[in-house]
Amino acid sequence: MQIVLALLSTPAHALPPDRRGPVGSESFTVLLGTNTAFDGDPATFRLTLQGDTDLVGGRDARLALAVPVTWMTSGEHRFGVSFRSSVIEIPPSLRLRLLPRLPVRPYADLGLGVAIASTDTGSWLFSDQSQTVGWMTRSAIGLELGDPRGLFFAVEPFSMDTYHLGADSTRVGAMLGLGSRF
Repeated sequence: MQIVLALLSTPAHALPPDRRGPVGSESFTVLLGTNTAFDGDPATFRLTLQGDTDLVGGRDARLALAVPVTWMTSGEHRFGVSFRSSVIEIPPSLRLRLLPRLPVRPYADLGLGVAIASTDTGSWLFSDQSQTVGWMTRSAIGLELGDPRGLFFAVEPFSMDTYHLGADSTRVGAMLGLGSRF
């Protein structure tokens, strides 16, 4: 923890102008991916639109506020009955991004927010739909690869979402995407 605080306290204005990273920079990223609960449920499709803005900047690390808005869907068909669920997730997160001036920038996210779930069940005899609103937690690790002041490729090999929607469930996933820092 002391190392992270020391990295964040190194002022970016102490660097010559040509060596400064994007202080107070923002980014927008579009990510696609999948996740699973490792419990026999089908894998899911995820689409995330995400923005972030630096809160505290240092030469070697930045602390940012990231706001991912994710749509997740999954479904399956068993014995003539189809199950489909969709979830909208909005977990504002703190993001610690290391080496903000380099072409490879690792990051870690930790967030808490809202999840809105919709479930459809149906067959030729019956159909049922339900909606639930609850809260969720999110953690992730990833890399931004590319220009620290322009287009970059995002790789998020690990994320973990825990949903508290009456019954608790956890899903682990991975995502890839493109973003731009300005």
